[in-house]
Amino acid sequence: MQLKQFTVTLTATAAAITTDEDFCRQIYLQPGVSNSNPMYVGGAGVTSSTGIRLEGYDGDGLPSAPFPLMFGQDNPLQANKVYVLGTAGQTVNVLLVTV
Repeated sequence: MQLKQFTVTLTATAAAITTDEDFCRQIYLQPGVSNSNPMYVGGAGVTSSTGIRLEGYDGDGLPSAPFPLMFGQDNPLQANKVYVLGTAGQTVNVLLVTV
């Protein structure tokens, strides 16, 4: 098992969080502290209507809570199957717990 962490800068279209095909037991996503708009998490083709909404920074001095994606030990998910949609230039911090 390994931990991988990185930051993704969003574009105006849905994009995979990584091109790596790592199988993961857990994936954590946390909006960047400078994000003022929400972002949406889902599979390929995620939209603001179909994705899980993650709120942007609300100005309280604390970062948004991380959003965990958990998978069973026998059913890991490839990291490149997770997509994020948001405002161009915003960021999302990613932590992968690989198999």
